[in-house]
Amino acid sequence: MSPDDPPSALDQVYEHLKEHDHEWLETTLRNKYRERAAAQKYLNHKPQTNATYRYSPAVLGPHDITAPELSYGCVVSDHILGFRQFDWASTEIGPMTAWPLELRRVVNLCMAYPHPTCLWWGPNHICIHNESYKEILADRHSQAMGKRVFEVWPELHDEAFCRAFAVGDATGKSSSGLDDCCFVSRKGDLHEIWVTWAMSPIAGDKSNIGFWNTVVESTQQVLYKRRTSLLLTLERQATEITTLSEFWGVTLTGLEAAERDVPFAALYSAQPTTMPDDDPIYPVSVSTPSSLSSFDRAWDFPNTTWNLEGTIHSDVTSVNLPETIEGHQASNVFGPLFEIAMVTGKPQLLRVADGTFPSSLQKGVANSRGYGDTCTTAVLMPIRHANRGNRAGILILGLNTRRPYDDPHQDFVRSLSNQLVRSFSTVTLAEDEARLARRAAELAAQDHIRLSENLALIKEEAKANEKRFRQMADHSPIAMFEVNDAKELIYVNDIWYEVTGNSPHLPLSEVGINTVHDDDQAMFGAQWAKLQQGESVRFEVRFNRPFVADDVVHGEKLEGETWILIAAYADCRSDGSVRGILGCLVDISRQKWMEGYQQRRTHEALELKRQQEAFMDLQAHETRNPLAAIMLCTENLLNTFEQLLIPADDPITVTKQSVESGLEDAETIMTCAQHQKRIIDDVLTISKLDAGLVTIAPCKVQPYEVVAMVLKIFNGELSQADISLQLVVDPSYRKLDIDWALLDPSRVQQILINLITNAIKFTKNSDIRQIVVTLAASVEPPKKSLHGVEYSTNDTIENSTTCDDDQKLVYLSVSVKDTGRGIKEEELIGLFRRFQQASPKTHVNYGGSGLGLFISKHLAELQGGKIGAASEYGAGSNFSFFVKAYKCLPDVAISGTISSDEPDLMSNLEDQMRPIGSRSTSFDQATPVRERHNSATASLHILLAEDNLVNQRVMAKQLERTGHEVTVANHGKEALDCIYKSQFCRADCPRLDLVLMDVEMPQMDGLECARRIREMQASGEITGHVPLIAVTANARKEQQNDALEAGMDAVVTKPFRLEDLLPTMQRVRRLNKPQANGRVD
Repeated sequence: MSPDDPPSALDQVYEHLKEHDHEWLETTLRNKYRERAAAQKYLNHKPQTNATYRYSPAVLGPHDITAPELSYGCVVSDHILGFRQFDWASTEIGPMTAWPLELRRVVNLCMAYPHPTCLWWGPNHICIHNESYKEILADRHSQAMGKRVFEVWPELHDEAFCRAFAVGDATGKSSSGLDDCCFVSRKGDLHEIWVTWAMSPIAGDKSNIGFWNTVVESTQQVLYKRRTSLLLTLERQATEITTLSEFWGVTLTGLEAAERDVPFAALYSAQPTTMPDDDPIYPVSVSTPSSLSSFDRAWDFPNTTWNLEGTIHSDVTSVNLPETIEGHQASNVFGPLFEIAMVTGKPQLLRVADGTFPSSLQKGVANSRGYGDTCTTAVLMPIRHANRGNRAGILILGLNTRRPYDDPHQDFVRSLSNQLVRSFSTVTLAEDEARLARRAAELAAQDHIRLSENLALIKEEAKANEKRFRQMADHSPIAMFEVNDAKELIYVNDIWYEVTGNSPHLPLSEVGINTVHDDDQAMFGAQWAKLQQGESVRFEVRFNRPFVADDVVHGEKLEGETWILIAAYADCRSDGSVRGILGCLVDISRQKWMEGYQQRRTHEALELKRQQEAFMDLQAHETRNPLAAIMLCTENLLNTFEQLLIPADDPITVTKQSVESGLEDAETIMTCAQHQKRIIDDVLTISKLDAGLVTIAPCKVQPYEVVAMVLKIFNGELSQADISLQLVVDPSYRKLDIDWALLDPSRVQQILINLITNAIKFTKNSDIRQIVVTLAASVEPPKKSLHGVEYSTNDTIENSTTCDDDQKLVYLSVSVKDTGRGIKEEELIGLFRRFQQASPKTHVNYGGSGLGLFISKHLAELQGGKIGAASEYGAGSNFSFFVKAYKCLPDVAISGTISSDEPDLMSNLEDQMRPIGSRSTSFDQATPVRERHNSATASLHILLAEDNLVNQRVMAKQLERTGHEVTVANHGKEALDCIYKSQFCRADCPRLDLVLMDVEMPQMDGLECARRIREMQASGEITGHVPLIAVTANARKEQQNDALEAGMDAVVTKPFRLEDLLPTMQRVRRLNKPQANGRVD
């Protein structure tokens, strides 16, 4: 530029600023210089003489997308490939090979971030965005990479989004925006979107080196709130109107507030040509409102006139819509879809592109109020109801010019249409009801005249009917009564006095007190109160008069309480007050007696059947269960000895293992035999008690020694279970100076043995194992034991222990206290009844027949005493009994001893309680038993689920000797665990061929386990079919059918021999052959 040239416009501005605002000019130039100096380190893309590009030696891992070469096998998206291929050398931040480590790291983070994220780098904020950010950029995403922020978002130059850079540089703080509106071009159309964004500065050594920008689009949420608000506004306004003219007005008012979603609208209404009060479409009688259905007829298009109710648009002066449209011209104004909309009642979409958009709306009216754009789509929305006749409306609704007509937009249009139709129907129904009310008033006046004329005739007929019904009531066999509002009896028939037993002159206030049973007075009063409140009642009540009949039914005389069925209702006035009470009484005493009689007979029969079945099931199970072990042990012994005798000429050599095995089998047989003998003895004792054959044989004994002898019987069992047993003599026993006494020692010991046996069973699995036996005495029958045990009610049993000298009479008390699991409060009820145990599963967990306590109770009562129990669940139990005895001297001769046909009870008891062997065999839960193969039999892997350890041990041993591998489980849950770990659930798990399962087991019985296995097969948790054989002592046919229905493949009942079990196993195996992969079908 030469000195003679005139100054340029820029020079003029510079000179002007230098003269008038040099401080601002100086500050601005200094800041720009600093920005350029700070950006200079990123402008390395310009070639320099001595400059060389070296890649940073820092390693960012195998997935570094800024590396010169991607690692082998690294798969990246097209967006990443485009990012790497971009000519970054042409930008201010330079080629990728010269990027600093900070930039590389944050770029890797940006590209891996799952949400829309953009990195604005350098002082001029160069755009580096991830693939998700493309949804925000829309059409401009192809040109955004590597551009400055003002080139990417030029329209946001003065918005908070761009001001966030200055805030971050000045304060180092982040900026954010919640539901900010912006406009993006998508497929050439400008769309309104709403975003929530955050802008965080990335600090460098001296200043910010970039900004981290995350964006979440919230368009649908904002639109949903905005559209829902419009719908709620229309609904709220519609509840305050009652006429159609008001409805059209509030509809336009509500739509006018939504500038963006309703860019323009036009509302037309159609009214019937005639609508007088005598219109034939309305009912001629108020009693037939169903005639409103006559509105439901085809739409009469040619004869309908449409009136413009109002418009909503941006320019008031540009309205080009007719105020009135005749029916035959409606399609020309509204478009070809008008008739379809009115017939179907559904909104129709109008487009300029397909010619359905009315041309009358394209000139000025269809400009958007929110954005000024020209609407090219609208909706033709009919507002009518099938039963509202020709009254209807048609709304031409412009659609948001900057939102697509997508599914949410269509849902909004449908919701708006439904809202308008509902409000329209409500308003038109209110108008119809008002017209019907006027018509009904006219008809009511006509009916009043007609009814007045008929009233006189009806009164005469009523008097005649009343006389006729009064005569019928007087002669009725049912007691009838009527009470007025003053609570006075104004009518009763003759039978009423007979039923109630009252005199005709008894006041009503005394009728209930003198007639109704005392226990039913409260109920009678409550029912009478309901009558006084206007309700109807029907109830049964007892009267004081006894019921006595001459009939006899099966030896029982019909007598008892008098039962009356009362049915009454309140006669109310029009205002709801009670005018009087009318009712009748029926004597149902005979029916009640027969119901009670039938219930007693039915209950007795069912209870007898239930007790018999329960007793037979329990005894069958407890008797047959040990037989299985006995037979298997016997078979084991036979096999052992037969093998020893095979070499007939050679000397017999017996190994120690064979001897120990034989002893173990013999001990098992003895244990099972003793268990059966105890059950049989209990049953025999019960039979003798029922037949009255049990006698008491008192003799001279020392009570202390009698008790101590019983305790010695349990020494072996106590030692084996590690239970501490202590005998305590109460001071009351020594205070009475008792040494010798006259009593039946065997019966006392029988009771004590039952109690100690129970205590051991329930204590041996407790953490604290202790039993305390206390011996006490008194001269009076004790009501409670020393430990607070209340004795049971005594049955009508005569005392068999007698003596002439009452001065020597004493009552010996024995208490057995343990630290077992205890008994629940509800289980204590009926504990001493026949066949009763603490809970239905007691025999499963602990064994027993449920007869011991019942026998003990009767034996105590036979000796003039009682028995009782007290317990706290989880803290142990205390059983106590006392018997009548007489002090005596050792040299007193006892004559007349009562003989007994029973064997020596003590010898039998000692034999039963003798400890079996000294070896203790432990069974781990679900542990495989050592396999012994037999070359003659194919080896199977068998799961044996048996809670009885004796049967478990014997069956496992026998199966192993036949060459099978056996895994044992103590209950159903352990069996399921074993199946989980087999090939039925996982192909790489051990093979399992067959499951032998007992039915009665604790925690999970066999039937429940079988059902669970079959359910798992059906759901696919178990692959193939698991062969299941039930091994049970429940031998009844119904019980076997229950096992098969539960999912068992076969049932083998105890006792059985191994040679009977093996064919069943083979048969089940043949029906469930394994597949090639080792799994079972």
